[in-house]
Amino acid sequence: MSYFEINYPHKLGANNACEKIRSHLKKLNQEYSDVITQKVENWNGNHGKIDVGIKGFKISCDIEVNDESVKISGDLPPTLFFFRGSIKQKIEEELSEILS
Repeated sequence: MSYFEINYPHKLGANNACEKIRSHLKKLNQEYSDVITQKVENWNGNHGKIDVGIKGFKISCDIEVNDESVKISGDLPPTLFFFRGSIKQKIEEELSEILS
């Protein structure tokens, strides 16, 4: 597995940021329902654990939402190692859009 970690700053407060992230994840799930084969999403307050299957690849990540930042960490399958930078960039772009 290939570990990744993103720390993204925001100014929304933990509860507001968490609500925006959860809403966006729901939207993505609907938008990409044709390629998402499995999804398990569990939240305990502002901490989420997500396991998703996309086109045969299993991706697991933890989301920790704090008052001033969001930390997303997880594991990618070895076959996605070379795309790790692009995946992190896309996640950061999504966070920029929803947390601004």
